[in-house]
Amino acid sequence: MKNLKVMVLNAQDLFLFMDKHDHGPVEHLTEIKWQLMSSSLFSNKSKEKCLQLAQAVRDAQADIVMMTEVGGPES
Repeated sequence: MKNLKVMVLNAQDLFLFMDKHDHGPVEHLTEIKWQLMSSSLFSNKSKEKCLQLAQAVRDAQADIVMMTEVGGPES
């Protein structure tokens, strides 16, 4: 019987407003272009922090991931 692995992660204001995103890949975007995907007055969480967060979730190989503090000034 496999154990259920649950991950609880504090994303600390994970704010990604991507209303100008063209739905293309984001891996090769510079930080400036990453931030320009949003028309918000508030900055998105940095691309590097988002990539680190994504890697942490992948590395955990959890069955369930629960994130807290998801949102930002406009949410």
